[in-house]
Amino acid sequence: MSDLSPAVAKPDHIPASATYDFDMFLDPGLLSDPHERIRELVEVAPPVFWTPRNGGHWVVTGFKENYEASRDTEVFSSEIQPRAMIEMIRPMLPADFGHIPLPTPINLDPPSHTIYRAPLQSAFSPKAMMARKEEVRDLANSLIDRVIEQGHCDFIPDIAEPLPVQVFLKMMGLPLERMAEFRQLVHEFMAPGEPIDRCFACARSRIRCVPTSRPVGPNPRTI
Repeated sequence: MSDLSPAVAKPDHIPASATYDFDMFLDPGLLSDPHERIRELVEVAPPVFWTPRNGGHWVVTGFKENYEASRDTEVFSSEIQPRAMIEMIRPMLPADFGHIPLPTPINLDPPSHTIYRAPLQSAFSPKAMMARKEEVRDLANSLIDRVIEQGHCDFIPDIAEPLPVQVFLKMMGLPLERMAEFRQLVHEFMAPGEPIDRCFACARSRIRCVPTSRPVGPNPRTI
């Protein structure tokens, strides 16, 4: 256990029955076989437990508990930092600091989250996804075909990373041959210190270069 992060003292108000020793970064079982370790956690740990590792924090593994927490934004916020706090500290930052990257809409709570989610609802509904089942299967097969002859691959860059990107590009009606370009745009947008005006201007110029005759996803207004 010496390779784990230091353990902190359990606060008095947390009962021992709600405590489980788990290091989400250095747990040996998680590092060697993450699927088996998560299955074990679900079986042996409380559905909501406090761990003394990494400064002490709560972990939610139960389905019911995750379901309820994801819908109770008053208690369980998705915001890393409240927007009001970011706006408060922005004037204190250097003039050339650039924008503060915030994944949108993942790290937003309603009603701000709803503004972004509403246009995407139909495009990413279960029915819409099932309609693309064979298309996604074909994309996965094409990625596998590129590496199957060599008998091995680096799974993340060869399969796992490009597959969802290609699915999204096809949904938006964007050309797959420009995947590297659009991925670079995402990296630039999420990089700290990048001027937000330049990021948006770059995104607009690249999207405008897409042929207008090409169908744009299930909803022409999605982009």
